[in-house]
Amino acid sequence: MDSVDAPDSEETVVVELSSDEELPSALDGMDPARRGEAGASSALGRGRFSARPLASVAFLATDRTYWTTRVGAALTHRAWSLRSTGLRGAGETELSVLFPIGGVHGRRVSLTSEWGAWLGPVGLRAGPAARWDRTVWRNADVVLQDALLVGARATLTLQLGPVSPMVAIEPAWRAAGARGSATAASATLPVLGDETGYSLGLGVVGSRVTIGVRADWRETVAGPEVDGVLSVALQLF
Repeated sequence: MDSVDAPDSEETVVVELSSDEELPSALDGMDPARRGEAGASSALGRGRFSARPLASVAFLATDRTYWTTRVGAALTHRAWSLRSTGLRGAGETELSVLFPIGGVHGRRVSLTSEWGAWLGPVGLRAGPAARWDRTVWRNADVVLQDALLVGARATLTLQLGPVSPMVAIEPAWRAAGARGSATAASATLPVLGDETGYSLGLGVVGSRVTIGVRADWRETVAGPEVDGVLSVALQLF
């Protein structure tokens, strides 16, 4: 039992805080960055913005393996329900930009908005996704033509204390541009649509900073593109 004394009163006022009145521990699964913070429950839930720098090592697997580095940043908004039991709604919207450096030119701009729910330590989200990119692999004499791709992304996440593994799939269809499509004959993983992305990642969550590592595999007309991504999420407000 914690107590607060009122120094300006002749009588001592004692306020008891029991564990039942504290913010539900299940909130850690919805947004672990809130761990240790106080707040009042609301049926409408809460949200938070974060920004993080991105750095990746990218590989193109053709008859040979070529590599480069990419740098950029992401802005993310997360929302979650404050319910302590049953299904708890959650959502994440993210805008990210990556630019290759070295022997590769181009850019990748991605926007996703996934919504779903948590049940215990398991979270599942899905929603629309769009990507506008172009990559010129000069050292491989390969060009991924400028294209706008739209599709969907689904993410499965586990919350194991401060550690959060995830897997995701993102099929996409070409909405604009002259880029060709990945084919099952040249792909390593199943192809849905014109291109398909797969992700496997792990996050380590702190009160204000989250460090994440992720492997992205994308089947393209030029062959598989693989990115190993490192990110550091900084809570804004």
